Amino acid sequence: MTDQDPNDLHRMLDEIERPSQPVADTPAPRPGPEYQSPTVATLDAKRLPNPTPVCEACPHSMWFASATHLKCYCRAMHAVTWNSEEPTPILSRDGILLSSE
Repeated sequence: MTDQDPNDLHRMLDEIERPSQPVADTPAPRPGPEYQSPTVATLDAKRLPNPTPVCEACPHSMWFASATHLKCYCRAMHAVTWNSEEPTPILSRDGILLSSE
């Protein structure tokens, strides 16, 4: 047995267990631009959804474009998630993370 002070051991363990960066202030990782909808990529800038919905970079999305309309169907939620006739974009969704599992 050593003559080391037990408080020293507790301090050492605290330092080992303490994260190097604050966990609460660290944002969740966001999916990168590794996927872009090929349909959305071919649209003129004036037809792009604004603000950009998260669906635009989600591999679960299926975008449909006609000469006058644009829609997005989500294969994970089984619903139309964006429609040029009623443009209410989804700006954040956890389901996009499913594609990385």
